[in-house]
Amino acid sequence: MTARVTSLLFAALTCAGCVDLDFTIHNGKHCSTYGAQTCDVDDPWDRLCTPCDEPFDWAREVPWPEGSTARAVTDARQERVPSYDGEGELDAYFIPAHGERPELADTTIMYFHGNRYGLEHYAPRVRVLHEAGYAVFAVDYRGYGKSEPESWPTAAQWFDDAEALRGRLDELGVDLTRVVYYGYSIGAFPAIDLAGRRPACAVVLEAPCPGVDPMVAESSLTSVPGSFLATGDYDNIRKLGEIEQPLFILHGELDSTFSIEQSQSLYEAAAGPKRFWKIPDANHGLSEGTVETAGNTIYFERIEDFLGELAPTCL
Repeated sequence: MTARVTSLLFAALTCAGCVDLDFTIHNGKHCSTYGAQTCDVDDPWDRLCTPCDEPFDWAREVPWPEGSTARAVTDARQERVPSYDGEGELDAYFIPAHGERPELADTTIMYFHGNRYGLEHYAPRVRVLHEAGYAVFAVDYRGYGKSEPESWPTAAQWFDDAEALRGRLDELGVDLTRVVYYGYSIGAFPAIDLAGRRPACAVVLEAPCPGVDPMVAESSLTSVPGSFLATGDYDNIRKLGEIEQPLFILHGELDSTFSIEQSQSLYEAAAGPKRFWKIPDANHGLSEGTVETAGNTIYFERIEDFLGELAPTCL
């Protein structure tokens, strides 16, 4: 994503009258684009094979590394949630806890994924959280997967959609005092914004996108401030300073998409109780080796320790 932002930044700077860069955030794929070109690929982590009218395979085989695995999900419940603006329906899946960890069974992780592809791509990450013992509510953004409309959202639409999706949790009878927002990569944007609107018992950010401003500032292409090119809707640093919910940031030391120093800036800005976990040998994407593929035991223990010590109301 960084290279994409850089090229678009160059285009913005060389045009007459600079435009904002908020549109560079999204790079998802809608299920209507799935076919042989997305399914017949070499990397098994990157295959997108499910047409719009067929259910996701929550049991598909992936090359789990030694020490990391997740059981097949057999009871994912599809939820279609109308967007606030009435332009379409958002696709989401509620996966009940498996019940083997009764102390975690009533804690629900609301999972916001990254910008590459849709939820089918992130199903292994969702399964790992389910394996840990939590209930999981995994959502797709408009323009991604089976969510409608097929166009990517504006910032306002994206954040309103997140609030609409959270409303479905209330309808499902979930204990809203035990909901954790989990944002991976660009999923940090809706997770953080929603925390400001509808507080959670905790916020977890994995390899979070820091915002347009820090991304521009880190680029060697220009010294123009990011605020000159962004609207401010994606200012995660400012927003984290305005919420006091317990925060856990986890970031791979080898991340080549968002630098660990950017996550450190987010951590320093956070106003509430917080913890930072730097993961050796972890990168950004699943095929590169990430926190989930670093081994179940330490991943599960770190999240549960954070909740138990800094966010006990989640448990």
